[in-house]
Amino acid sequence: MKFIYVVLFLFISLGVKAQFMLPILEDSLVPKHEFCLSGLADYSGSSILNSLSDKLFYGGEITDDIKTASFDKHGVINRFGLNMQGEIEYRNTAASLCKKHDLGFGIKAAYHSFGGVVYPKDLYGLAFYGNANYSGTIADFSGTAFSFYSFQKLGFTLIDKKSNSSLTLNLINLSNYSSLQINNGTIYQSLQTDTLTLAINGSLKNTNGNSFSKGLGLCLDGDIRLPLKGNNEKINYLQILIKNVGFAHMNQALTVSSVDTNYSTIGLSFNQIINANGQLSPSFNSLDSLQIVDKSSANWVLLPGMIQVAKLVETSSSKRFQEFYGFRIFLAKAYIPMVFVGLDARLGRNFHLGMNGSYGGFSDFMLGMYSYYKKGAWSLGIGSENLLGVFTNKAYGEAISIRLRCGI
Repeated sequence: MKFIYVVLFLFISLGVKAQFMLPILEDSLVPKHEFCLSGLADYSGSSILNSLSDKLFYGGEITDDIKTASFDKHGVINRFGLNMQGEIEYRNTAASLCKKHDLGFGIKAAYHSFGGVVYPKDLYGLAFYGNANYSGTIADFSGTAFSFYSFQKLGFTLIDKKSNSSLTLNLINLSNYSSLQINNGTIYQSLQTDTLTLAINGSLKNTNGNSFSKGLGLCLDGDIRLPLKGNNEKINYLQILIKNVGFAHMNQALTVSSVDTNYSTIGLSFNQIINANGQLSPSFNSLDSLQIVDKSSANWVLLPGMIQVAKLVETSSSKRFQEFYGFRIFLAKAYIPMVFVGLDARLGRNFHLGMNGSYGGFSDFMLGMYSYYKKGAWSLGIGSENLLGVFTNKAYGEAISIRLRCGI
């Protein structure tokens, strides 16, 4: 995977066609027919280094040094998340929809996977070291929250030809959903490792069955372009971008597994309980003592919608440098509001190269890079919001985005 990233950025350095998710570039010349193919793969965190996440995603030995390096980076509250998507879109501004000369239309299809977790440091310690480091003390994993969504969408778009703003209504197929919330959770093991106490209050929601479609729903995508006059009377554009704001209705009720109990054992260690032959194995029926209650919940699920507000870069501008800035939020607990600022440089008539810094999201500070080149009807873009992740295992995640457009 890292080899692919390096190759892509070598292409960028040689001036190959490219573009990036940040910023979205505004072209004042709107084609009558436009096809766009785009993709994004991004995972990042506030505390887990690439030296560990690479092993988790791509395989390999996780040594004690690798575990310790990430453990030392953990704070009281930590985040980790994944965002993957692919989209194909057709836009038509030659047609006059419903006899409205200023109204065009579009069709899009997309796939999204989005997940995130917020957790305390002790949960990492329990997951990678067991209870060895917590003998005689309490390991606290209260406040842990996790969610994951996988869905597909098919949408119809209305396009305002004057402003190039658009609004899309999408039909959603939810293929997977799960969420975990631990309100209070602690584990205590005695110094002699012969007594263990678990206190937990939380719940787990899951979709049922093996069918591809777990639920259907609707969501809105919006792309609103607002012209802003600068000091030199030049027009800049502010974009309000909305994605996946909506809901899904499950084909059958979600299963909610709730637990609110104190559980104690004497004569067994933590490691004995969690190993393959221990008390947490499927054949051990003492799990009933945890008082796990399964029940059905409401059939509605809110999607992880996104809202981004940003100043755009005008590709047809004669200015050598253009600044851009903005913020982004996802409707997810593990994602904190992200702010970003960057500078775009026009290196040729149709070639742009830029860099940006951001803070927030699933991670903290990240450095991004993009490049854009247009040749005739075609433009191709490649970039990364996490440039350091391409080159070093001491970064906190990896990201790649690509967009291919053809306008005629």
